[in-house]
Amino acid sequence: MDSLVEDLLTLARQGQVVDETEPVALSAAAEAAWETADTKEATLSLADNVVVDADPARFRELLENLFRNAVEHSSPGSRSESDDAEERGPASNRPGADDAAERDDSVTRIEVGVLDDCTGFYVADDGPGIPQDLHGNVFDHGFTTDEEGTGFGLAIVESIADAHGWSVDIADDRDDETGARFEFSRVTVHESEPAER
Repeated sequence: MDSLVEDLLTLARQGQVVDETEPVALSAAAEAAWETADTKEATLSLADNVVVDADPARFRELLENLFRNAVEHSSPGSRSESDDAEERGPASNRPGADDAAERDDSVTRIEVGVLDDCTGFYVADDGPGIPQDLHGNVFDHGFTTDEEGTGFGLAIVESIADAHGWSVDIADDRDDETGARFEFSRVTVHESEPAER
């Protein structure tokens, strides 16, 4: 019950338009979200080191909800890894390319990167994916396929994206890739980390 109330309050807050943004390093936001989300035995792969214009707290919450959703709904699978990706897990910060032979296929992998056209970013996992017939429902408030879920995680994600003026879509036709991939477009993306302040 506490989780449901917390999700409802979060959803109400996130619907407010973001008036002010600042440059936020995608990798730093993903790492901060990773530390606070219950990611169990999953690993995080950061393929790109760029900056997006966002409200830092709300952006972190968007990523936390995506990470939580991926872990809760993923099953072991295989995904190709980018050679320049850095992989983070519960006990390791080793480069992903160096330990490819040691990877455990029973561990969910989550990747965060920039869209090919540099108009946004994506969060992908190597789980079972989202059936095509559910694509139209996953962002609905209260929709869940998990008996213990509240059905508000992805609704919060969409609400935060909308508040920033971003679009969020579930990627289709990913060739040989498995899992879900959420793509955020209409995002201001810069190529380098912001200067230290």
